[in-house]
Amino acid sequence: MPDCPNDGSGSINDIFSCENYFRVAPQTLDFSGEIYDFRYVPGAATTLRVHVSGTFASTSAKDIANDLMLSQIQLHAARIRASLSTIWKRWGAQFMLKAPRPASKKYLGKFSDAGRWDAFMPRVGDIVVATPPKSGTTWTQSILALLISGDPEIDAETSMKSPWIDFNVRELSEVMARLEAQDHRRQVKTHNPLDGIPLWPDLRYITVYRHPIDVYFSFRKHAWNQNEAISREFFPDEYFSEDPSDGFRVFLEGDYVEAASLKSIVDHYRCTLDQEPSENIIRLHYADMLRDLSGTFEKIAVHTGIATPPDVMVKLVEAATFDNMKANAHRFAPSAGQGNWKNDAEFFHSASSNKWVGKLSEVELSAYDARMSDLATPEERCWLEFGSVAGE
Repeated sequence: MPDCPNDGSGSINDIFSCENYFRVAPQTLDFSGEIYDFRYVPGAATTLRVHVSGTFASTSAKDIANDLMLSQIQLHAARIRASLSTIWKRWGAQFMLKAPRPASKKYLGKFSDAGRWDAFMPRVGDIVVATPPKSGTTWTQSILALLISGDPEIDAETSMKSPWIDFNVRELSEVMARLEAQDHRRQVKTHNPLDGIPLWPDLRYITVYRHPIDVYFSFRKHAWNQNEAISREFFPDEYFSEDPSDGFRVFLEGDYVEAASLKSIVDHYRCTLDQEPSENIIRLHYADMLRDLSGTFEKIAVHTGIATPPDVMVKLVEAATFDNMKANAHRFAPSAGQGNWKNDAEFFHSASSNKWVGKLSEVELSAYDARMSDLATPEERCWLEFGSVAGE
């Protein structure tokens, strides 16, 4: 199926009042023929082709859109305007996506299995959040839930609405059924590096990183806050020691994707670097999100093609602040109210950096420096630890 011409002529106008889900991009304004292409903006190369009756010669994209609204077409435009959910649910998964770059490595752990991605039926514009654990995953998913809905009071319910595909504790058929039933823009998450999942050109990928030692301390708190029957089964015993030094040795020496070892974090990061530059992958840093949450919203909105009125955006940014998310943990914490956590609000513990100050010895920090020197170049390390401020 050929694309519409893209010579930069004309303008792009909304056909449907559905917040940028569908746009029409008639680059040849003297429209004449029996077919027309509807584009989904983030996946601009993918089109849904419908037939129109009649011939149009219009001077603007808006005129063509109006003509199409009055025309009898196979996929009736008036019904699309009346019910975005119907058309999205019916057609979203049937767009002709470009073939993905398949995963080149299989990741299998105690509670995660990358092979579950084989059951995932993508739709154009789906968003994949791919991060090491405790690096800003839930924060990013909550930002997306706010942007997609435009509602600062949204119940993000991330574990159910934007599930962790690889998590093998949940029945795979149930996870896929929940995703299939969604009639809005979808998002999913993974903790696998990008070499462990398919990369579809028509999907959007968001990766997020954090200073590795902060990840360790955050993960340690995460393990302590989790229901003990769950956490003791899955995480290294050393993570539950009163002395953080015990777990830190495991963190430096191990290779635990699920428990966020230093090696797995750096491997995840370097897999993302290997894909750059890529139009459908964005790399964010937790420290930058803390420094400039409004700027983070803007970056994600541009990357995903989600337009939000400025006055609404202000409210969404406020809803994604640490204090608000902690105060509303029942809406933002994954698996909130399901007994997974000793305290749902403590999932959002401190949203801080430099957690190790006063807790690790100089010897331990020197061991970290030596290990990092083996795993990453100085330039790679600098950004992984500090984000964009590293280049200032």
